[in-house]
Amino acid sequence: MIWLILLSTLGSSTASLNAHKAGVLVALKRSLLGLGNTSDWTVENSDRACTDWKGVICNSDDSEVVELHLAGNGFTGEISSPALGQLTSLRVLDVSKNRLVGSLPAELGLLQSLQALDVSGNRLTGSLPRDLGNCSALRFLNAQQNQLQGPIPPQLGALQRLEILVLDNNRLSGSLPPSLANCSKLQEIWLTSNGVEGEIPQEVGFMQELRVFFVERNRLEGLIPPAFANCSSLELLALGENSLGGRIPDELGRLENLVALSLYSLQWLEGPIPPEIGNNSKLEWFDINGNSLMHGSIPQLWNMTQLEFLGIGRTNSRGILSPIVGNLTRLRSLRLNGNRFEGSVPDELSKCPRMETLILSNNRLLGGVPRSLGTLERLRVLMLGGNKLSGAIPEELGNCTNLEELVLERNFFHGAIPESIARMAKLRSLLLYGNQLSGVIPAPASPEIIDMRLHGNSLSGSIPPSVGNLSKLSILYLSNNKLDGSIPATLGQLRRLSQVDLSENQLTGGIPGSLASCDSLQLLDLSSNLLSGEIPASIGVLDLSANQLTGEIPASLGKLAGVRELNLSHNRLSGGIPWTLGEMTSMAVLDLSFNRINGTIPGGLARLHLLKDLRVVFNDLEGRIPETLLFGASSYEGNPGLCGEPLSRPCEGDGLVDVGDGATWWKENVSNGAFVVGFLVVERHLFTCLPTKRPKKKRNKKMAVVVSLVNSVEEVTAGVSEVSLH
Repeated sequence: MIWLILLSTLGSSTASLNAHKAGVLVALKRSLLGLGNTSDWTVENSDRACTDWKGVICNSDDSEVVELHLAGNGFTGEISSPALGQLTSLRVLDVSKNRLVGSLPAELGLLQSLQALDVSGNRLTGSLPRDLGNCSALRFLNAQQNQLQGPIPPQLGALQRLEILVLDNNRLSGSLPPSLANCSKLQEIWLTSNGVEGEIPQEVGFMQELRVFFVERNRLEGLIPPAFANCSSLELLALGENSLGGRIPDELGRLENLVALSLYSLQWLEGPIPPEIGNNSKLEWFDINGNSLMHGSIPQLWNMTQLEFLGIGRTNSRGILSPIVGNLTRLRSLRLNGNRFEGSVPDELSKCPRMETLILSNNRLLGGVPRSLGTLERLRVLMLGGNKLSGAIPEELGNCTNLEELVLERNFFHGAIPESIARMAKLRSLLLYGNQLSGVIPAPASPEIIDMRLHGNSLSGSIPPSVGNLSKLSILYLSNNKLDGSIPATLGQLRRLSQVDLSENQLTGGIPGSLASCDSLQLLDLSSNLLSGEIPASIGVLDLSANQLTGEIPASLGKLAGVRELNLSHNRLSGGIPWTLGEMTSMAVLDLSFNRINGTIPGGLARLHLLKDLRVVFNDLEGRIPETLLFGASSYEGNPGLCGEPLSRPCEGDGLVDVGDGATWWKENVSNGAFVVGFLVVERHLFTCLPTKRPKKKRNKKMAVVVSLVNSVEEVTAGVSEVSLH
């Protein structure tokens, strides 16, 4: 979109640049604070400035500097030299891709011959100087990717020769000045990612040469001006992510040269797609995704045979997907998700050989997936989730060897997962959850897979140990299936693994200690299984609810300082709440409800400054609730022995209150020579929940869970020595 204007070349040297002009360049270098390619800019060799100084181009007789090319030199200073305005013959100034700070100097307005100014890719602040309006020869202005603020100066409207204006990715505000319409030669306006507000001026229709109007991600409001139809040269109109409203003007159908129309995520855009849009025979890109106030059927867009991108997702569009879509043979991306389309997935989609992205999710589509989609060799993304599709997943999809994302979740697919899908070498996301799939999980082979979600099916058998070879795997959801066997220890090889949900299966055995090697692990949900063994470390969210855990809560849990959520609810845990839980300083949620926990609530929990949710309901706790645990009464209900605020039951006298320093525990246990061994007994009968409330997860299976913890006296005393006993 942007080209550098080169206006002169280095000719034969017949005269040297005078010392004054060379001094101006040296002063400019000093203000820029960096050597880069300017290390040879010295007063001593100023007589060779036009021939030896890198980045400097002079006129034919070497008497004037006409171009300065200083891009990518690592400059960290400011463009602040007052002498800059003395380079009156300068036509090109390029200081892009540095780290310049400060504001643009007003002296730029003195450069009457300047035709190209590129200050993009720096850290410039302040506002655009209005003095730029004096640069009457300016044709190219690029200040994108800075931190410029304030409004666009109306004085820029005086630049009669301006052709390209690029101000993307700044912090500009204010409205679009109508005076820009006076720039009769203006061809391109780029203002993406700023804070420009107000309405698009109707004067835009006077810009006969305008080819690009790209103002996405701003705060523009009002209507889309029908006056755009007068911009007969317009090729790219991009208004997405603004607060524009009203309807798409019918007049846009008169733009014969329009190649791209981007109107996605406009807050108040409404109504149907005007049929006149189908007249734009050159249109290659049409994007109205995310306009939830729109409605209606798709007009004859299928006749726009040049279309490469068609995005009509989340627009409340309805109707039946037409087989005519096969006419769009140049189509690379079709996004119709989040609408009310009915009927079947058109078999004619196979006539679009360039298709790379096909997203039809969250509609009302019926039937099966056409086997012919397997002929789309370039297909990278296939999303058909959230429909009413049924039948088996076609084995032929395995022929789409470039497929990276396969998303078929929340349908009615049945049968086995095709082996051909497991062999896809480039697959990154496999989302098949919420179907009726059965059989075993085929051993996945793609080394690229990051996200695998197969939960909510009827898959059986064991978890393939080869999952441990998926070195990039981050998310693994296999919950609510019929999986049995043990959790593969090979999961410990997955250093990028962050979320694991294996709950509501029939898994047995222990929790692999190798999971402690998963440095990125944040969520581990193993609830509602038949597990036994110890709890590994290095977990951010630990959910062991709805098992049959018995015995005491291990004091060693306090060593899991990174845990943010701990859920041990709906088990058969007994004993007291370890004071060591107060050392889990990252904890935000603690749920110990529906167990048989007794004793007092340790005041040490007050050290959990991030704690936002505490639930200990329906246990056998007693004593005073620590005053620092300011949660509602609902957090403590079902414990008749508890008293004090926020409960209505007052405490009798001023009994001993555990302030969380460990002193009470020390005196009653270690000082008496007690030896701590926490153990849980294997239960062989069905778990019976308290009748007052039942857990959400089913418990109709026998569970044998053993969690053992043996701490030596040295470990116990080391833990206590970290707190004050005074």
